[in-house]
Amino acid sequence: MRKFGKILVAFVLMLGLGLLVGCSREKEIELEGIEVTPASLTLDSSEIQELKVKPVPAEAELPAVEFTSSDSRIASVGKDGKVMGLRAGTAEITIKVGEFTKKITITVNPVLVTKISVSKDELKIKVGETDTIAYGVEPDNATNQVAEFASSDEAIATVDGEGKVTAVAEGTAVITLTIDSQTAEVTVTVLPADVLPSSVRIKPLESTDLAVGEEVQLEGFILPADAVQDALVWSSSDEAIAKVTAEGKVTAVAVGEVEISLTLENYPDVAAAKITLNCYVPLPERLKMTGPDKIVAMEGEEYQFAVSFEPEGTYTEVTWSVDDETKATIDPATGKVTALAAGPLTITATSKALAALKVSKMIIIEDYVAPEVIVEGKASIGMNLPPIPYKATVKGNYLGPNVTWSVSDETILSVDEAGNVQGLAGGTANVIATSVDDPEIKGMLEVTVVDVGDNPNVLVKAGVEADGGTTVYDGITYYNGINALPNLTDVGPLLRDGSKVFVLAGEYASLPITISAKNVSLIGPNAGISAVDGVRVEEAKISGKITLDGADNFTIDGFHIVDKSPIRSTSGLRTLTIKNNYFDKVGAEGGGGEGVIYLKADTDEIQYHDILLEGNKIEETSTGGPGFRG
Repeated sequence: MRKFGKILVAFVLMLGLGLLVGCSREKEIELEGIEVTPASLTLDSSEIQELKVKPVPAEAELPAVEFTSSDSRIASVGKDGKVMGLRAGTAEITIKVGEFTKKITITVNPVLVTKISVSKDELKIKVGETDTIAYGVEPDNATNQVAEFASSDEAIATVDGEGKVTAVAEGTAVITLTIDSQTAEVTVTVLPADVLPSSVRIKPLESTDLAVGEEVQLEGFILPADAVQDALVWSSSDEAIAKVTAEGKVTAVAVGEVEISLTLENYPDVAAAKITLNCYVPLPERLKMTGPDKIVAMEGEEYQFAVSFEPEGTYTEVTWSVDDETKATIDPATGKVTALAAGPLTITATSKALAALKVSKMIIIEDYVAPEVIVEGKASIGMNLPPIPYKATVKGNYLGPNVTWSVSDETILSVDEAGNVQGLAGGTANVIATSVDDPEIKGMLEVTVVDVGDNPNVLVKAGVEADGGTTVYDGITYYNGINALPNLTDVGPLLRDGSKVFVLAGEYASLPITISAKNVSLIGPNAGISAVDGVRVEEAKISGKITLDGADNFTIDGFHIVDKSPIRSTSGLRTLTIKNNYFDKVGAEGGGGEGVIYLKADTDEIQYHDILLEGNKIEETSTGGPGFRG
């Protein structure tokens, strides 16, 4: 039994292997051709149909199919065999599969016209005239858009293949336009031909006398009255005596007789009409010259002067001259002056009719000053500090002083209409001043904005650079020209509420300074050292006035102060601390006066405890001025 089982298993395995070998040896079916349906296509414009491709025999595998069109303007075909009709005509679609090729004929039907529209359905023209019929068709993509034209009566009106209608004789004819099966009609009415002009006339004038410089309007007309109108052509026999415009306006130029003629532009055989004018000259009683009082000696620049005549309507011809041709030249006919050199100049206009009749004007010639705008101010400012005023100076002969302000980068700088500049962010930008009189003229100054941090304080040190570099004081870095200054004069605009001004030893003059911020302290090198009995270090000596404008809680400590009435208050303030200062030779000249401190404030606003005076040494002037006065 065991042996039989082994034989059976072996037989089954061999049978399975035989089947596998038999399957792998089956023969692959070859492609013998292709079949395309439909065999041909007829399409309308924009219609789409699909070509179907099958292998022959059907059991064969169909490789990639390639479609091409013989004329893609008539019919296009996609990779998927979809064919679209584009315009009337015939094209072939080639289908290629490997070595097998089929060609299918595609016929695209024409698009017929459904409607003809004419621009106007009635024409009125005169015998001998022509007009052209304009038309359009629907749909826009119609295959044939060229109309055939026909006239119902060619004895009345004819029409050519372009729609040009010619009027032959009086009457009515109908022009018919035909495309495909559609028609449109235009009714043509032929009118009588124009009546031609036989003559021209000039309307008589009340007077044929015309003063030199005066004008007269002539009127012409064509006869007969129903004749074709034509352009009137006016001419003068002598334009040196009288000129005439195309509209018939005559101007007397000089003394003499002149003949004005009238003809027709398109009818030269019609005889001219003529009128004779006598031109004469009434002399003016007075001449008056107008023109600039100042001019500039600049190459290529001309200045126009003019003369008015009183009474009006008198002789107007003058000759122009100047008294010094080294300073200026003048056109003797026009009065245009070209300046050559600076200085006074007399311009004269003399009547050509009477040498004694003249007028003169004295002017001044200035040297040319090139137009420019100069911007002055700090080259470096601090970020987020109070605005700093900048100055613009305008130069140029014709420019006023006014400017408009702007900046090249509003993320770095801002400027108001008065030229006050504020730094907004670190970086460099230009402050620009533009002339109001000539926006092409502008000046600019490059300004660098430095981030000085949150330090609200200011350092004053004699001799510090006005612009550039840094100074370290008490471990804090100050930027020269920004919050480190060589004098007190420019400190005021930098102060914020709570600012401290550290003034190092030295002599500082040329105040005043105005302080409006609150809680401000001016701290000198002897701050905290009594001026009465303390041992003082080298002083910071200041002169000039310190004006407090609402500066509550102001402190000044440790200075040597020289001036009459050096500290003043212009409005109420709450707290004033003055200590450790040496007031040297203060008080008003001649005795009395405002004293060292002059407080102009209501007593309700300043109480006794609001003022602290401590450690100050005060020496009055020899004239006996008081120390303090409120």
